[in-house]
Amino acid sequence: MILALLISCTPILSDTGSPDSLLDIGGPDAGGVGRDPRLLPRRSWPVGDTAHGFDSGEDLLSWYADDDGDGWGTGEPVWQAAAPVGHVAADGDCDDRDARAWPGQEQFFVRSRSDGGWDFDCDGDVTPSTSALGACDATCTLETEGWSTAAAPACGELGSWISGCSDEFVESCEAISEVARLQGCR
Repeated sequence: MILALLISCTPILSDTGSPDSLLDIGGPDAGGVGRDPRLLPRRSWPVGDTAHGFDSGEDLLSWYADDDGDGWGTGEPVWQAAAPVGHVAADGDCDDRDARAWPGQEQFFVRSRSDGGWDFDCDGDVTPSTSALGACDATCTLETEGWSTAAAPACGELGSWISGCSDEFVESCEAISEVARLQGCR
């Protein structure tokens, strides 16, 4: 019985023989070999494998350093059964010195990240809060609320914002602009 337990804990290695190429039994593909995408990456070594610093045969999970405390980490993983202090399971933080930046962030910001970048949702693109240009139609009705310039200002820059139209003067229709508005980005 004990022998069977030791055999079942032995990892299956690819042809490289490296623990980095460990494959789990019972994965989703037809052959039963592969990783279940619902599980965190894990490594398993047999009982008594002191070469990797563990002799319990426990599954080890990947943990990533989270320097800004936003719940997202980055860098090379640390493999342990439980999270070390300052580490999290989620990887992919694009600026681990700024807690406002993490994958999936939905808010817009008017100040850049700590590294000077503007990609707060870590998707590789900078998304302005709006690029719409404001306009009044021929009847002096607000057609579109938006920037009053020919182009939207850059991230964190000031611009005039058209929020209405006024036909106070019979000869002309004028856009009503706020004094200034900051362009937010993520």
